[in-house]
Amino acid sequence: MTRVLEAAQQVNLLESAHFVSARHASLFLARNGGVHDWTSLTVAALLGYSWLPQGGGIGMHDFDFEEQVVDILGRTDLALDLDLEDIAELSRLFKGQLPPTSLVLHFLNPDRYAFFDARVCRFLTGGDAVDEEVYLDLELYVQFLDRMHALANSIQAAQLVSRVREHYPATPRLQAINLTMLEAGARL
Repeated sequence: MTRVLEAAQQVNLLESAHFVSARHASLFLARNGGVHDWTSLTVAALLGYSWLPQGGGIGMHDFDFEEQVVDILGRTDLALDLDLEDIAELSRLFKGQLPPTSLVLHFLNPDRYAFFDARVCRFLTGGDAVDEEVYLDLELYVQFLDRMHALANSIQAAQLVSRVREHYPATPRLQAINLTMLEAGARL
């Protein structure tokens, strides 16, 4: 937690494109009732992170793919957890890649699911490179989520969350920590 708090002191929240774009995506989803079809997912992804529509080489006009993603996301109330089988199935649609899978889950419920990409990994490793297999390891992602939840629920996280919420009032605790890691990792 100390590293996250130190990193947060280096992040200019008013100039952070990641915080601003995530806020726009969250507002869009809140106003439109969440992710309920491919269009809402795509618009949120474009607002939040422009790399998701490339989807690891998946064509954006693959309607079977789109229907499968929406079907998986529609299986549960967004406030509840998808089970591990659903997450694994969603991951398979993205060729097993956790970065796009975790980002879709993050937009589904930013207070439950953290995204896991190269910038977050750079932060976690202090700038060291990670093997590509890391982005395919669903068990590692579940462990990462468990640790992120423990971190988000810690007393120490309150300082960071308060600082973020001064500028972005509706930011969920987990998202505040996750975006700080992304921002700090992007600078390594």
